[in-house]
Amino acid sequence: MKPLILLMILSLAAQSQTTPRKKAPARPAPPPAEQTVPDKWRLDELTVQGTKVYPAAKILGIAGMKTGTRVGKPEFEAARDRLLASGFFETVGFHFDPVPGQPAIRGSFDVVEIAQVYRWRVDDLPITTAEFAKLLAVDEPLVGEKLPASDVVMKRLAGRLQNAVLAKGFTGPVSVQIVTEAAQNMVVIFRPKQTPPNIAEVNFVGNKAVSTGDLRRTIANLAIGSPFTEARFREYLATTIIPMYENVGRLRVTFPKITNFPAGDVRGVGVKVEVNEGPAYDLGDVEVRGTPYTPAQIERTAHFKSGQVANFTEIGQSIDAVLRELKDNGYLRPTQQVTRNINDEKKVVDLIVDVTPGDQYTFGKLDINGLDIETEPVIRKMWGLRPGAPFPASYPQVFLDRVRSEGIFDNLGETKSQQDVNDERHTVNVRLIFKGAGPGPGRQRPHDGR
Repeated sequence: MKPLILLMILSLAAQSQTTPRKKAPARPAPPPAEQTVPDKWRLDELTVQGTKVYPAAKILGIAGMKTGTRVGKPEFEAARDRLLASGFFETVGFHFDPVPGQPAIRGSFDVVEIAQVYRWRVDDLPITTAEFAKLLAVDEPLVGEKLPASDVVMKRLAGRLQNAVLAKGFTGPVSVQIVTEAAQNMVVIFRPKQTPPNIAEVNFVGNKAVSTGDLRRTIANLAIGSPFTEARFREYLATTIIPMYENVGRLRVTFPKITNFPAGDVRGVGVKVEVNEGPAYDLGDVEVRGTPYTPAQIERTAHFKSGQVANFTEIGQSIDAVLRELKDNGYLRPTQQVTRNINDEKKVVDLIVDVTPGDQYTFGKLDINGLDIETEPVIRKMWGLRPGAPFPASYPQVFLDRVRSEGIFDNLGETKSQQDVNDERHTVNVRLIFKGAGPGPGRQRPHDGR
């Protein structure tokens, strides 16, 4: 019996080694995970390029984007549209770049501001310019002393002003215009839509130091026939009448009251100006700074009349004499700024004149047109100014005047000079042009009897 059981065990063992196991069916491999590209990133930095008039921080405030937030192309496009809608820019572009090693970007707006900007004010409405500017400070951060020549901006502000004056009981329409005023200055004016009456006459009261006739004649060219608004009329006073008083030392002149009245049979209004002339001031010390000259040299050139009644026309002429002296020493583009220090107790005004001479230019070369080979050397010999010497701005004209006054030529017609200024090398080349009064150029007149 045992041998039989052993044989069965061996047979089963052999069968288990030769019969293969059935494999489980293979499962399909899962598809690879899709790689998604983010469309928003953390904004680490935001700047503005191209701004000249408006602060970058205020521009970014209008754009409405903040660092630290997640943004992408749609947010930049929306911010660009907000900037364009403000009316302050010709064009607005943007770009953004990745921050190396970070899931973040740096962005920038590229703006082109509207180039034409003008001063602005509010006339003849129950709100002042300063009050309106204060109202705009919150919602219009780019509004300052000047506005762009933009219909979008001006109409939007006119609407805001309309609401402001309605709250004060003014129900008429508000208009806005760019107008030309004194000295050809352009200004944006917000005012009632109805046209103000024209000025037909101007009267002054309270004046003694300057005659009424002189005052009326001086302001007439600007004022008569122009629309009357008090703000504009005060500008006329500032550009025409105040200089007259500054020529007689009345540096504190004011016009405390300006009224208008019907101008009789003439269409328009008359304007009555109350004048408070104030006391006369003497010219005190004058300090001219920034020139290569000593105080004694400046005094010989300028002749400031210290101790006498201040006359600012004469003072201006004296300062111009200093600038001419600089120009004749090669400083072709000097500038100056005058500071007045008024002592009301002593009735004296001291002046500080800060001069910026600029670069000194030297003479380069001389070209002569219109003369023949015999007469040209004569002129070159007379010229006298050597290359490398400081170039006097008035020298070419003074030289041509000398040639004419000395009768160097018979039949001399038009003469002129042309200057070629090289701002990189700080040199000036001169061309003298001679023409005869009749056919052909003039000839040299001999002076030795031949």
